[in-house]
Amino acid sequence: RPPRAGAVRGRKMDIFEGGSRVPFIVAWPGRFPGGRVTDELASGLDVLPTVLELAGLAPPTDRILDGMSLAGLLGGAERGPRDAVRYHLLGRAKGVRVGRYKYHDRHRVLYGNPMDWPWGPMSWKGPWLFDLLSDPDESYDATAHHPEVAERLRRRLEERRTGLAGNRQGWR
Repeated sequence: RPPRAGAVRGRKMDIFEGGSRVPFIVAWPGRFPGGRVTDELASGLDVLPTVLELAGLAPPTDRILDGMSLAGLLGGAERGPRDAVRYHLLGRAKGVRVGRYKYHDRHRVLYGNPMDWPWGPMSWKGPWLFDLLSDPDESYDATAHHPEVAERLRRRLEERRTGLAGNRQGWR
């Protein structure tokens, strides 16, 4: 059986929370306060800008870094630098989360029970809007209840795609 992601839907190589929600543990005695837990948004892309800032180094100027430094958050700030997390699947921007809402563009989803058939057939589903506060398992499309949120996040996703296309050092 493949590993489970706990109570959330998905696994690696998809954009559901089970494919991306992982703990991030940092220890630096004397630099960061210990025992702190936060649910602020962060991404693996934030590690490089954080290390650069902590080392006193400037970020590269020949490309756009997608990450943001978490140094302030790690040092005790209440809020992190991110207002959004973007989700990519095979080099394409496929989703965006802002606060409690997460928008999925149309993408391929495993059909059936992944525990019985981990490499089962895929089918095209979406687009969807999920309210992660009331539906952390991403089971119920909230687009009909919040069409303005779905449209705002869809536009942010399109802006992301445009930005990636214009970043000559970015994904291609």
